[in-house]
This record gives sequence, structure tokens and C-alpha cells, in this order.
Amino acid sequence: MFIRSLKLKNILSFREPPQLELGPLNILIGPNGSGKSNVIACVELLQSLPNSISNYLNTWGGASAWLWKGSARGPTARIQCELVVESADGEKDSENVQYLIEFTSLRHALGISTEWLGDQAGAAFLERFDRSLKISTAAEESSISAAASALEVYRNPSDPTPITRTARALNEIRFYKEFRTGMEADTRMGIASSGPKSPLASTGGNLALVMQEMDFQGSVHKLKDYLRRLSPRFEDIKTRAEGGRSQLYLQERGLGMIPATHLSDGTLKFLCLMAVLLDPSPGPLVCIEEPEIGLHPEALALVGDALREASQRTQLLVTTHSDALVDCFTDEPESIIVCERDLDESTCFRRLSTEQLKEWLEDYTLGDLWRRGEIGGTQR
Repeated sequence: MFIRSLKLKNILSFREPPQLELGPLNILIGPNGSGKSNVIACVELLQSLPNSISNYLNTWGGASAWLWKGSARGPTARIQCELVVESADGEKDSENVQYLIEFTSLRHALGISTEWLGDQAGAAFLERFDRSLKISTAAEESSISAAASALEVYRNPSDPTPITRTARALNEIRFYKEFRTGMEADTRMGIASSGPKSPLASTGGNLALVMQEMDFQGSVHKLKDYLRRLSPRFEDIKTRAEGGRSQLYLQERGLGMIPATHLSDGTLKFLCLMAVLLDPSPGPLVCIEEPEIGLHPEALALVGDALREASQRTQLLVTTHSDALVDCFTDEPESIIVCERDLDESTCFRRLSTEQLKEWLEDYTLGDLWRRGEIGGTQR
């Protein structure tokens, strides 16, 4: 588990909701506009810190667009989180660190006012107030740009300081929002054989190479098991290199090899999801938005199994509108986090409880209760 808790204030749809406690598997449900995707966006902002938070914010309208709109004055946005990062030597148990960043919009540009990274006991590795920065290993304070994070400026790949280890872990978070399966997409048409073999690209474009690598590592058998459960006609999955491009093929009973160019959108999206969830070496956190898109409801039971299995190796943050997917977690309601708007129109969170739903679950599935409005997360 990478992010143990997340505390948001004055950012996007979050005025100041209670701290969000995260587990290995976290499935966010709620109506459109409730703030599910905004949780993912805040995590993506954290992931941008070791590279360029300024560039990331500018991609989405600039710093001012990220500030809570319920205040007449431009407020100061705040993200505070507890992270689990690997130890310096990679052999000891992982250690927990606390990270905090505050920023606002200064003449339409990003202005970071506070940044802090330290251990659970409160010992600081870095302390920043406006442009003044103190690093625990440095004798003197230094200055820093108002638009740059200390995790970007002071990370050093050759020196595993807490700053570097935190930056590295944040940088390895993966996001999957939309797999591209159109007629000209690399997912369907293939990709240059020299491309990256891992991890799966956010668009799914290197799917053929990822399948090839899974086959090479001997981990593709799990994928084949899931495909057989999806379709009894399935027999094999292969990749071929032709003209410098790698192409994906499926073989069904009684048929020859079917190229990805003639596979359905749903089949390709299912393969992309399995490539993510069955990855033997996932990042510390994988975020997936609406994995149900394009899939038959019966396939979602397999996605639920794969999510549960993947959560043993990595932390998952998933958004969904699918009651069929939520049904998969009837036996573990704690995996579900309900997102709603409160009276101030701020997003608030509520994790479901087995104990509180015990009697309901004797007669209904979790998806049933969601449709009936018994657990919230609806427009009613």
C-alpha cells in the first residue's frame, strides 16, 4: 500500500472533507459530478511533483482552475498525505512519511507557499515557506522557484535520500483513463517492435509488446485463464513481428489466428485491463477510471476478480458507475468508497461497512443496494 491517507482542502471540488483513508483496494462510486475523478486528479497532481507540477496544472487550466470555487477570494489549496516508501537500502521494511503542499494562484501563475516532507515523528527532511527551503542534510537554507516543487529540484537518483525515494515512488504511479481501440489505434494496428515492453501505456498502445513480455516471463498463463473464462472458444494469444511492427493475435477454437485489427473493442479493452491488473511488477499505485466501459456485464465479474488479485501486489484506486462491478465486492463492502456532495457542494467520502450493511446483505447484493439508494452515491 502506497498512499495510506489523503487530506484535501480548497482544491477542485474539495472544500475540506474528512481525511480519506485508503486501503489496498479502493473503488469510488457516486453520481456524475460527485468528485470521483477529482480524487484521481489530485493523485495525478502528486505524481507530477517530481517532474513539473506547473506544467501539469497548466494542462488543466492553470493553478487558478484548481482552487475551490466556493470562496469569494482565491483560497490556498492544500494536499496532505501519508505515504509508504521503500527504505534507503531496499532491504529493511518500508517507512511511512508525511508530505504536505500548499499552493495558490499568483497573477494566474502557480505559487507554492508551503511544502513539507518528514517522518512519522515529525522530523523534517525538507521544509519550505514561500521561496525559502531548508533541507535536513544541508547546512544553509536555499531559495527555490515559486512554481517548482522541492521534489523536482532536489531529487537525486544516485543518492537515495527520503526526498529522492518519495519522488521516485510518486513518479511510478500509473493512470488508465481511456484505452484507445479505434481503427487507427496502436492497440489494434500494432506498434514498433522497439517500443517499451512494460508497463502498459496509458492508452494501451503497446499492448502487443506487453503481451510478448508476459509470454517471455512466463506470466501470460494467468491472462489465458481469464480469457478462457471470458470465452470458452479461446485457445491461444500470440504476437508476431512483421515489417518492424509487433501485432497481437488471438486464436479461437476451429479458427486460425485472428489479428487485433478484427477483434472487438470490448475484447481489446479487456486485454488492456488484464495487462494492467496481471502485471507481475506493477507500480506502487494504479488508478483506473471506469473499467466497465465497453465490456459486457458478465466480463465485469472477471474484472472484479482481477482487481482483487492485483490488490495483493499493488494499491488500486478505481472509479465506476457499474452496479455489476460493485456486485463483485458484496462480500467486502469496505472496498467501496461513496462520493457525494454535502450542503456546501463539497465532495465528501464515506467508506462502506460490512457491520452496518450486514442485515441488508442477507437479501441484496451491494449493487442492488446502490440502485435502491440504500448506500447513497445516487442523484436522489
